[in-house]
Amino acid sequence: MPAARRDLGLIAGLAVLVWLAIERTETCDRIFAWIAANPDSEADSLVLALVLAALGVAVFAVRRVRELQTAIRARALAEQETHRLAYHDPLTGLPNRRALSERLHEAERFREPIELVLLDLDRFKTVNDIHGHASGDRLLREVATRIQAALDTGQRAFRLGGDEFAVVVPGAIGRRRFADPLAGRLVNALSQPFAEGSLVHHIGASAGIARYPQDAPDSAAILRAADVALYGAKDGGRNRWLGFAPEMDDQIRRRAWLEQEIRGGVAAGEFEPHFQPIVTLVTGEIVGYEVLARWQRADGQQILPDAFIPIADECGLISELTLSILETACLRTRDWRGQPTIHFNLSPTQLRDRWLSEKLLAVLARTGFPPQRIGIEITEDAIIADQENARRVIESLKNLGATIALDDFGTGYSSLHNLRSLPFDRIKIDRSFVRDLDRGANAQAEKIVRGIVSLAHSLELPVTAEGIESAAVARRLARIGCETGQGYFFGRPQPNQAEPRKRIGVARSGAAAAA
Repeated sequence: MPAARRDLGLIAGLAVLVWLAIERTETCDRIFAWIAANPDSEADSLVLALVLAALGVAVFAVRRVRELQTAIRARALAEQETHRLAYHDPLTGLPNRRALSERLHEAERFREPIELVLLDLDRFKTVNDIHGHASGDRLLREVATRIQAALDTGQRAFRLGGDEFAVVVPGAIGRRRFADPLAGRLVNALSQPFAEGSLVHHIGASAGIARYPQDAPDSAAILRAADVALYGAKDGGRNRWLGFAPEMDDQIRRRAWLEQEIRGGVAAGEFEPHFQPIVTLVTGEIVGYEVLARWQRADGQQILPDAFIPIADECGLISELTLSILETACLRTRDWRGQPTIHFNLSPTQLRDRWLSEKLLAVLARTGFPPQRIGIEITEDAIIADQENARRVIESLKNLGATIALDDFGTGYSSLHNLRSLPFDRIKIDRSFVRDLDRGANAQAEKIVRGIVSLAHSLELPVTAEGIESAAVARRLARIGCETGQGYFFGRPQPNQAEPRKRIGVARSGAAAAA
C-alpha cells in the first residue's frame, strides 16, 4: 500500500506539471485557439488522446522505475547473502577459512602485528560416530558459543571446517604472547562437559599459537607455524596449548623425512618381526608369541615402533607394513616345535578396511600358516571409531579361525559394553595396572586386577597380563587367577625364538600358590 500511494502521488505530480505546461505556454494557447476556430475538427479528441497517452507513459515509467528499484535491492540483498555464505560458516555463523585468509593477508599488507590461535577439538569424532552428525552439529554450535564467550575486544573467531577453529588476536609486540591467556581460557572452556538432553559429551581441545611477524614472515607462514605448534600440543598429550618455537619446525621436517624413509623401508624389506613369548603363568610353558615390528635400516640404525608406527598409520602405510611383517612371521614360525600361536595388533585404520579378512587369508594361503594359530589383538579405541564395522570385521576374522583379544583392557572407552556386544576370546590387562603391582603401595592395584580377572572369568574369557617384569608380580598374577602373561621377565622381543631360552621359574611357586 505505501508503494501504491507513492505511485499515485508521482502520477498526480506529473499530471500537474503537464497541466502547468499547457496553461503557461503560448504554443498551447495557439493550439486551443485553433481548436476553438475549427469546431468541426477532431483536434480536441487528438489532444485528449495525447494527454492520456502521456499519462499512460508516465504511469509505465513510474512502474518501471519501481521494478528496477526492487530488482536492484533484491540483487544487493542477494550479493550480501552470497558474500555472507562465501565468508561465513553456515553451521556456526562464524567467519570461515576464506575470511581468515583475507584477515591474515590484511595483516601482512599493513604490517599489523597479530597472533593466531589454532584450535582442534579432541575426541570430537567419537561423538559423531556414536551419536550421529546431528548431535555433532549441535556440539559444534555450542563450541562456537563458548569460543566467542572467551574472546576479548578486538579478537575474532573463525571456523576452518570440521572440528578446527581459529582466533586472531591483534597486537603481538616483542616476545610477549598476548594470546597465551586466551588459549588457556579456550582450552579450559572446551574441556568442560557439554550437556545435550540426557547426554553429556566430554571432548576437550588443543591449541597452537604463532605470531606475525615474529614467528612467520607472511600470512601463509603464520598459518603453518600455528599448525606446527598445534601438532606439538596434541603430540604432547592433548587438552593443552603450545606456542610456536623454531625447533618445532625441525621436528616437523624430520617427521616428513621419516615418512619418506618408511616408504622406502617397506619397499626394501627393512622391517622385521620380533617375537616376545607369552607363557602360562602356572607352568611356565611358552604357548605363543606376540609379533612386534622392528625397523633395521640399511645403515645399521634400529628404530623402535613408537617412532614409526604412528607415522605409518597416518600416511596410509600401516596395512602394507603389518601384512608384510605378518607374512614373514608366518613363514618363520610355521614349523616351530609346539605349534605356538602368534599374536599381532590391528590399528583403527586397519579395522576400517572392509577387505581385511581377504588380505589376511591371502597371507595365510601364501605361507601355509594355519589360521587357528593366529591371534589378533584390538584396542578399545580402535573399536569405538565404528562399532558396527568393527563387529563385521571381527566376525569375519573369527570365521577364518583366528582368535580375538581385547587389548589394553581398562584404558579405553566403554569396556563393559565392548565385552558384552563383541565376540572376544581373551582379555589382555594393560601393562599400567600390572606395573603398579610391583610398587610399594599395590593394594589398590591388586584389587583392580582381581576385579578385571573376576569379570573376565564370569564371561568365560581367559586373561593375559602384559608388562610382567619380576617373578613376584608373575606369582601374584598366577595367584589371582590370570592364565598367561608376557613381559621382560619372560623374555625381550627377539628376531628368532623357536625354543625358549630357559624355563621360567614361576612354575613351582605358581603351582604352590595355586595349591
